[in-house]
Amino acid sequence: MDNWFTSFSLVKTLLDNHQLTLVDTVRKNDRTASTFVNVRGRSECTSIFGFSPTTTIVSYIPKKHKNVILVSTKHHDALIDLDTGDKRKSLSTIAQKVV
Repeated sequence: MDNWFTSFSLVKTLLDNHQLTLVDTVRKNDRTASTFVNVRGRSECTSIFGFSPTTTIVSYIPKKHKNVILVSTKHHDALIDLDTGDKRKSLSTIAQKVV
């Protein structure tokens, strides 16, 4: 799915009405993701997680001044994949690239 179409209301509808999970990036201008947009004071390869009962949001900094925001209804923890070494990517970041 393209992040142009991804919204938190769509994520909730897919999960509640159709039992479909989703892992995708979210555009930075989405109001719901506004607290995850700021990259000031954050170093490279760090993640900030946000949790609700059905959804996980991850803000990952792959390089300086770059922010990737992901939403997942499949992952519900703050695990980091140890195989990514110094990149310290979250499991939902890895899953989004695979899908």
